[in-house]
Amino acid sequence: MTIPYIKNTLYVICFLFLNNSLAQENFASFLEPLVSIKYKVAANYSHVFSVSNRSFLYDANNLELSARHIDAVHFSEIITKYNQTIALGILYRFRQNFEPSTENELRITEQFNKTIKPNNISFGNRFRAEQRIISSKITYRFRYRLKLNIPLQGAEIDVSEAFFTASTESLFSVANFTKPAYDQRLSTQFGYIVSESSKIQFGLEYRTENYTNTLQNNLFITSSLSFTM
Repeated sequence: MTIPYIKNTLYVICFLFLNNSLAQENFASFLEPLVSIKYKVAANYSHVFSVSNRSFLYDANNLELSARHIDAVHFSEIITKYNQTIALGILYRFRQNFEPSTENELRITEQFNKTIKPNNISFGNRFRAEQRIISSKITYRFRYRLKLNIPLQGAEIDVSEAFFTASTESLFSVANFTKPAYDQRLSTQFGYIVSESSKIQFGLEYRTENYTNTLQNNLFITSSLSFTM
């Protein structure tokens, strides 16, 4: 299978992905930009800080642009092998300022990530366990994501070159006095390596949330600017 064939196939998938999303009921769409900074403390230990904003773009058959929440995130990451990392993260979600009827959220995350690269395509396997704390309620969520990275120019992803990523993620949430919830996420992104220390990405993420109960379909238009120090 050649790289041009893979790229053409992925373009078709992206088009069908967007077209199918807009046809769903219980549908909303959001903008979600993110900025992150990663810096090394030691050869195998680093910190990652990020800030993201989520804003409504379309909801209840209405076009609108209004902020929903802001996330401030920190991860401490340790490289355990050349292709494996473990990380501990903490997130604080500022939501009550934008939607007074809701509450802010504190989230603690434990993460394991392993990357496999048989040829020029790399596959990432990420496992997460999360404790989402809102007031006196704690929701336990478990996540698995499979992600692939494909260079669009040459065999490697180098400076001044573009790349494509696609992922699928399954989520399972449990909490006291509520039914378990199952979510599925599909995402695609195009990126560009600006320099050895920075990259940009733009893409789409489609989420089916709580699909065993009241199904909600959400489409996210994502963008990110990442720095490495």
